[in-house]
Amino acid sequence: MASKVFSEFVQQKVRMWFKMMDSNQNGSMGLDDFTLVAERFGKAYQLSVEEKNTIQKWLGNDMETGTKVSENRFVAAFGEFVTSNPNVADDAMREMVGVYFDIFDHDKDGVISPDEMKIGLKCFGMQGEMAEALGVLFTDCEGKKDQITRQCYVDMWVDFLVGED
Repeated sequence: MASKVFSEFVQQKVRMWFKMMDSNQNGSMGLDDFTLVAERFGKAYQLSVEEKNTIQKWLGNDMETGTKVSENRFVAAFGEFVTSNPNVADDAMREMVGVYFDIFDHDKDGVISPDEMKIGLKCFGMQGEMAEALGVLFTDCEGKKDQITRQCYVDMWVDFLVGED
């Protein structure tokens, strides 16, 4: 994989991701945000304790209670992560995004529907029109109407997080 450039455009997308993950909207991310998101997923998808722990692990289970990460630090750390070893970053992001696909695919039919996507996005704190708009956006990448396969979902999110499109 070629080296990654952490452009201003990619930084802006990462800032949007940060704002989505800042569940309590206080301008920083911490264990409290990740716990809230994991709880939302647990309720929305009736997850087992093991599944909920997997979500929390990917969100930042290794953070100490009380530790907060600012938006600027999050963006800088993400930039260091994706540029220092792009192959490792790509593999890690694909694994993380795949975990979310497996949870979003609530009926386990191998595809995510717009409704399944909206539920998942709402767990991250997106509401109403934004969740609906993104749910529809991610449903037609392989020419299939009203569904998205795992491979397409993973490719689209990884491209969103580091791509220049």
